[in-house]
Amino acid sequence: MRGHRAQRVAIAAGELFPQLTGVLMDGQRAARAAAIGSRRVSAAARSRRGEWYGKPEHLMTAPAVRTEGSQMYDELIAVHTIMRRGAELTADAFARRAAGEPVGTKALVGTARRLVAFVHHHHASEDEQFWPVLRERFPDAIAALDGLTAEHHALDGELQGLTEVVDALASGSAGDAVARGTTAAAKVRDLLLHHLDAEEPALVDLMPQVPDEEITRLREAIVDGAPKSGPDLVLGLLEDPDRPAGYDHLMGNFPPPVRWLCPLLPRCYRARRKALGDR
Repeated sequence: MRGHRAQRVAIAAGELFPQLTGVLMDGQRAARAAAIGSRRVSAAARSRRGEWYGKPEHLMTAPAVRTEGSQMYDELIAVHTIMRRGAELTADAFARRAAGEPVGTKALVGTARRLVAFVHHHHASEDEQFWPVLRERFPDAIAALDGLTAEHHALDGELQGLTEVVDALASGSAGDAVARGTTAAAKVRDLLLHHLDAEEPALVDLMPQVPDEEITRLREAIVDGAPKSGPDLVLGLLEDPDRPAGYDHLMGNFPPPVRWLCPLLPRCYRARRKALGDR
């Protein structure tokens, strides 16, 4: 009974989340406008960022003078955390299914599809909206940005391969889909983690220098096109196993309706992980 109840709550949360998006955007804009120039990176946040990704702190800490770009870099770290953990969760679930462990098809298909949509949107937003701004302002960074775009294209190919396998699994004509999915999910994970490790130090000094009004415009455009499904997965990955740098920037701007929904989502997330065979 509890499992079915959690499933129903997850469905309800998914239906409510798109309706809350407009409210969320208004809350984000107001909070960020009030926060311009007023925040400082805490020592704890700097420590979490450096420790979690295993990088030297000077590479992963935004400058002490806080700008909208500094804050957006912290938000980038939080978004990358969702992608890292989501890729690992998906690859591990496919591996368990291939080993004969009980992994629900619906949960596996849904999680993989949401990962693909999330990563694709993030990289398309960078290539189409953010990189042109950085190329114009920082000509010396063009080669590095072109390299990141090339990695995005390589990832797109692997994500397409994973999507084809997931679609076969969802249709019931599995065949060797689980074996192929295990390979595809592992490739996506490995390539994505390598890419993010390269991208973060390339952006840490650039983003804080972009004018606040430009950052605000970019952020709003990115939020407008963001996938609206799977809020339990997004928020669950931000919390599990711990909160990354940038967590407070994202969560602190959520308006009341989203905060009211948040207590329901951890239960949905735990039910999802259980269905994925994660005991």
